[in-house]
Amino acid sequence: MSYLVLHMDKFKKEAVRGIQSHNRRERESHSNPDIDYQRSRDNYELHDKAATNYAQAIQRRIDDLQMSKAVRKDAVHMCGLIITSDSAFFKSLSPEETRRFFEESKAFLTDFVGAENVISAMVHMDEKTPHMHFLHVPVTREGRLNANKIYTRQSLKKLQSDLPLHLQRCGFSIQRGVVIARAKKSGHRTG
Repeated sequence: MSYLVLHMDKFKKEAVRGIQSHNRRERESHSNPDIDYQRSRDNYELHDKAATNYAQAIQRRIDDLQMSKAVRKDAVHMCGLIITSDSAFFKSLSPEETRRFFEESKAFLTDFVGAENVISAMVHMDEKTPHMHFLHVPVTREGRLNANKIYTRQSLKKLQSDLPLHLQRCGFSIQRGVVIARAKKSGHRTG
């Protein structure tokens, strides 16, 4: 049985350009030797309205919010979720089923963050294991830019549990990733 890998990152304004360059393969990466640029043509975008300029799309979304206060300089402007599993999982799927796996994941995550906040859902097929970079502006249901309200410890645990259940209902043989409990005082992880 394979496990779902769901990893979340928060990005401040100055990191957005680098993420766009990596996801869209705008230039060769010297820091990621796993990219096989001969296979980059197999990468695909799943978001119909994917931004070609992430920073502009984020700013448009922030402007739409018509916030009374200015956005803090250290605010998180974009969140990224990476969705994948192990190589054996993808080897058991046809290319069409691999695409459907990412489409179903994207649909679930879009419901979670709101379609109006999605920037991109880029699938990379040119690295060791296929994976999707799902990027969005962290806007709360109340219309505030606030990644910490969206991604609490509780909401992340729920997302880690609910997404694999959704994928199982879609016919994929995948389990929730391993829960890593944190020791309260020492800060060491146990598992």
